[in-house]
Amino acid sequence: MNMREEPLECVEFMAPFNPRGDDYQTPSGSSHGSAAGIASYNWLDFAIGTDTNGGGRKPAHYNGCFSVRPSRGVLNTSGVVRHFPQFDMPVVFGRDISKFYDFVSAWFAKTWSDADEPVQVAIHAKWSDSESTQSEGSQGEGSQGEKFQILYPLDYFPVGNEAQTRLTDNFVKGLESALQVKRTKIDLAAGWKADHPDGIENDDIAQYLGLAVGRIYHHDAHHALVPFMQEYQKTYGEAPFIHRSLREQLGIAKAISPLWRDWYWNRVVKYREWLLDTVFQRSDSEGIITIMVLPVSDGKPFYREDEAHPPVLSGFDALYMAPIMGAPVVTAIVGETTYNSIVSQREEPMPVAVSVVAAPGKDFWLIDIVKRGMEAAGIPLEVKTGRSVYGDFEAR
Repeated sequence: MNMREEPLECVEFMAPFNPRGDDYQTPSGSSHGSAAGIASYNWLDFAIGTDTNGGGRKPAHYNGCFSVRPSRGVLNTSGVVRHFPQFDMPVVFGRDISKFYDFVSAWFAKTWSDADEPVQVAIHAKWSDSESTQSEGSQGEGSQGEKFQILYPLDYFPVGNEAQTRLTDNFVKGLESALQVKRTKIDLAAGWKADHPDGIENDDIAQYLGLAVGRIYHHDAHHALVPFMQEYQKTYGEAPFIHRSLREQLGIAKAISPLWRDWYWNRVVKYREWLLDTVFQRSDSEGIITIMVLPVSDGKPFYREDEAHPPVLSGFDALYMAPIMGAPVVTAIVGETTYNSIVSQREEPMPVAVSVVAAPGKDFWLIDIVKRGMEAAGIPLEVKTGRSVYGDFEAR
């Protein structure tokens, strides 16, 4: 289901159970079934889902598994029921990051030539242990002369959870070691303010993007559903059931004219072009491979019985960056923290994930870079099924 549907919003079926921790943490929404299945069953190696604005990344975080959202345009999505075509993408979940390169290679090879908007995907041979060299400054260099840059956005880091911050920092240090380059701290809001790509009167990026993506999402989702609702009404003589979250979205959508929709979309396009050209340097003649590390969630317990978060996500939220750019993103489990469960009345393990984004077409590079960073940081490349991502857990 390519939309948000948290446990309390599941009224026609029961939401899958997240096996991590006390068994009563949210599996998140959208592709929660795929992620919960990967976290539960040893015989299941990969599962397919969808991601629009986090539907493949949040389930990976909460259910403690890996996910890859490809660059927009590398896969043929004909036959997929689209909710928000500009952002909708298939996503794959798994427990072992070292297996993703081969899976994605086969996945892309089967559908790339018939993709909706074919993009050039950079193919590279996997690194050997000796294939990186020391480089000074903010850009590391690989064996073939590739240059790397790690962006660490101060707009999203550090997070409020100290344990999550520590685990994320350990992973970033692993990336620094693997790529032989120090992270570059970046302030996106300050950079936008300095460049003011859409005029000095629009130099506050949080305000500029605040409602932009949500309004487009609601408008386009509504129009995507109208044919189905009309056909259902015609066939059965009544309107189809629509749960509360979607009803709220459709209510907002009815007040958004096509003119306003396009006005908001122009803002998204302006931000996308700025990200690609200025931040990720897609036109750089030196061929720098830039990655950015992003948080997925706040690293706090989120129980099945908890009220869902507000339905309108800020357009400047970290979850929107990859969809806006049409970029690949790998979500990886970088550690495990603990919490005192109100359900089990004991200390329970809780997975911590980060997402890593690269410029469109760098899918294979990104998967390999994340794997290398985890190896260098001493983070297990494979998670287990069940209560803890790392196997047996004894509450302290």
